[in-house]
Order: sequence, then structure tokens, then C-alpha cells
Amino acid sequence: MPMRLLLILLLACGSGASAQVAPFVSFVELLKQPSSFDGKRISVRATYRYGFEWQEVYCLSSRATAKVWLAIPPELPSSVQKALRRLPKHQGTVNATFTGLFHGARSAYGDGGYQYQLDLEKIEQVEIVSRSGAVAETLAANERSRVCQGTEAERPGQGAGLPKKH
Repeated sequence: MPMRLLLILLLACGSGASAQVAPFVSFVELLKQPSSFDGKRISVRATYRYGFEWQEVYCLSSRATAKVWLAIPPELPSSVQKALRRLPKHQGTVNATFTGLFHGARSAYGDGGYQYQLDLEKIEQVEIVSRSGAVAETLAANERSRVCQGTEAERPGQGAGLPKKH
């Protein structure tokens, strides 16, 4: 009898752990089929530009398709808070892997100009692209070339979540 109870506990713990894994989705695929991911926890590699009144997650190849607002809740794990504090102050552009709940039903998020929203739960593999949060078209050529670099073909590994300085 005790062995049976142990087996039940192990199965229960194991199934909870696998439910926590967020599937990796390419940003292009996310915007091609947003309703398929609506209400689901996902991980996506993309560029994040932020500043006064904007918090956009994007990739150049699909920027004209739709805009995704990155919602940052006030209560986040300390590792996520630490990663966010290491970003350029007030505005910036970074490449990162974002994990969170995706809202794929077309609506008006952020200031109303964003069709979708990602509720941030985790940020990893952060790379600072620019200390400017300007639209990609106005970034310096060397910064613009790094926007969303390697995001369409690669699946990111586990990272510490701290920015790499270039």
C-alpha cells in the first residue's frame, strides 16, 4: 500500500511539472495563427522596444502584420525583476525570449494601437540592441541588423536572463 501511494504522488508531481513548460513558438507563426495561441502560455524569441507609452514585441519580418503589447505585471519573480532592472533605463531595444500568457483575440491593448498582448511571466537570453526605443527603421544600421537576430530558425536554450553587453 505505501508503494502505491508513493507512485501516485510521483505521478501527480510529474504531471504538474510538465504543465509548466511553455511551448516555443516562432514570432512569425504566432502572428500567422494568433487565435491558435489565444489564452495559452507560450515562449517566443523577439525584439522588445520600450519607452514612454510603448512596449512593443516584434520581429521585422512580421511588424506590418500586427502589433503585440508586452504587459508587465507588478508582481514578478525576483529573477525577472532583476533582468528587467538591467535593461536600459526609460527606453531601449532588446532581443529576448519571452514567456507568458498570449491574448490572441484581436482587440485594443496598451494605448489601443496594439492588436495582441503577451502577459510577461519570464524573460531570458536578453541581448541589448540599442539604448534607444525608437522604431527599427530609425535605429543605426548596426543596431537594426541585430533586431530579432536568429529568432525565426532557432529554438533558444536556457539562459540566465541577464543582458549581454555589446
